[in-house]
Amino acid sequence: MSVDAVEGRYNVVLADQYETFDYQIPVDQFVRELEDRKTFDEVCVINLGEMFEAGEEIRLTRAMQDSATDLDRTGATIQFAVKGSIQSVHGGFELLYEDDLYRLDKVFGADLTERKDGWLTATF
Repeated sequence: MSVDAVEGRYNVVLADQYETFDYQIPVDQFVRELEDRKTFDEVCVINLGEMFEAGEEIRLTRAMQDSATDLDRTGATIQFAVKGSIQSVHGGFELLYEDDLYRLDKVFGADLTERKDGWLTATF
């Protein structure tokens, strides 16, 4: 079975609905590795909902913005496997996780688009 991800983009997928990369790291490790300028080929980032719950999404956003050029240059494929559900609201998308809604465009930007039900993509 092939992995559900578009090369050279951020992919946000529902963990229980799509095939994910075998190499998986928690979101806090992903942030540290971005801050340390590590490059990726293919990676699945987990625990995004927990980062939202802890109010730490600004650190992730900054690390992703600071690394955008490097990720684009290397053609990395980054997959975020999320638990909960993805909802389209007011021209954007929210993650419903543990009975709370979190704006995904705060992390992935305004060009976040729906590829299929439960699968979003965004540029670096």
